Amino acid sequence: MASSGPILRRVAVTAAGLVLSGHAVTARPGPVNTAQNPIAVSALRSYAEGRHDEAANGIRTLLPLPNLVREIERTISRSTNEAGVPAAAFRHAAVALTLETAAGVALAQPREATDAVEWACEIVRKTEPDDAFARRWQLAALAVFSAALLPDVLEDHLDHASAFYDDEPRARLAAAIAAEQRTAPALAAGRPDRRGDIERAMERLRALVEMPAIRHEALARLGRLQTTAGDLEDARSTLTSAGDGARDPDVRYIASLFLGMVEARLGRAAEARAQYEQALAARRGAQSATIALATLLATSGERQAAGELIEPLVASSAPAGDPWWSYWMGDFRLWFPLRDAVREVV
Repeated sequence: MASSGPILRRVAVTAAGLVLSGHAVTARPGPVNTAQNPIAVSALRSYAEGRHDEAANGIRTLLPLPNLVREIERTISRSTNEAGVPAAAFRHAAVALTLETAAGVALAQPREATDAVEWACEIVRKTEPDDAFARRWQLAALAVFSAALLPDVLEDHLDHASAFYDDEPRARLAAAIAAEQRTAPALAAGRPDRRGDIERAMERLRALVEMPAIRHEALARLGRLQTTAGDLEDARSTLTSAGDGARDPDVRYIASLFLGMVEARLGRAAEARAQYEQALAARRGAQSATIALATLLATSGERQAAGELIEPLVASSAPAGDPWWSYWMGDFRLWFPLRDAVREVV
């Protein structure tokens, strides 16, 4: 598979429109005073009252992140608040807004984002019961940690917040993705035991393939690792199972894209073409599958068909979404529904 370096760079400026650049964040949250910040008060009140986007836009004026966290912390540290909002709702708004703002910078400023989420997570762990809000917040937090591409940090979070995840399938998958992230070309450079990293990630994924909620995604990721390891026949079988019956279009796309690459490496051009076409049926116009199919057509002598396939891609100023671009970031592809699920219970 081609290096993901350019893909990760592209994701860092395009994925979901979340990146907020230009804010140099270099410090962790520091000491606080006791005065309430009026911008934070207004944003937290708006969020608690359901005006989520207004609140998110307002709180961003307090960036960079360490400053934003300090201002939120001193605003919620008093036993009463000037917003006239119940304490629990005010606290929920604080940790939810911190999470949303961290999501916006996780790709460009991963350390600062994960530090901010950990600050909020400590509040959730100490003050929230194991209820709908806490569980939804923790699932959304997983997406941000995954986006940061800091597998050690993701695993640390899963460990200290384990009480909230219990047997949650996506938390189990996140642990496997953390191991898989260590095999990404952008992160694997300099690691002493790449084959061992691959084996450890495959072991975690194999343990998940009997869990219905995540079976197909676990198989797709396992198949990619088998391909990377050169076990092409095993990968072919695994990826075929990954695509069979998968309901998530992103998973169907990834499984078919990877299987097409395996078939091409095995010299099965017709089978590879069918898989690329299935990938494009799942995600119409997605760049990776489009280019893979066009390349296959061109090398098979169908240059006109290849050109016709590529032409819309070149002409478009707004390329279609491609699940491969966010593959390494795990549940970050689910950020918006996860965020909205938190908003529903604040």
